Order: sequence, then C-alpha cells, then structure tokens
Amino acid sequence: MPYPDRVAETTWWRYVVTVTGNAAQKDIAAATGIDQSSISRWQRRTNTPRAEAVVALARAYGRSPVEALVAAGYLSSTELGVVELT
Repeated sequence: MPYPDRVAETTWWRYVVTVTGNAAQKDIAAATGIDQSSISRWQRRTNTPRAEAVVALARAYGRSPVEALVAAGYLSSTELGVVELT
C-alpha cells in the first residue's frame, strides 16, 4: 500500500504536535525510542512515518494506536468497524 497523499502528512504532524503537547523533537525521541532525525523529517514532511513508529508514538503518549494509524493515513475512519459482542 503506498503512503497516502500530502493531506495525511499534514494531519500526521498536527497529530504529533497535539499528542505530545508540542514537545521538542529530542523529548519525543526519548519518550518513543524513535530516532530524532526521523521525527525531524516528519516535521519537514520529507519522510513519512512507518506504521511501527506511528504505533510506538501513540503508545508512548497513552493514545490509541488505531487513532494514530488514522492520523497517519494508514487507516481511514470508514475502515473502523465496531463489533458488538452479545
């Protein structure tokens, strides 16, 4: 699956800023274990995050990995189904 368009990239960085409280790149790197240079490339929109990094960021900040995957464009909100258990 190719990475989504530029709109998703903008949404992804906005998500990162919101979730991290606009933390410094080095602080995000320390919290997530993701290389600071990768985070810098996300901010400059020269690189897109791998799904594993998206999940790692969400978990590090106590957020849903699914929410993060939607923000990064790996999933669309229409793909999210709710299964009702009886």
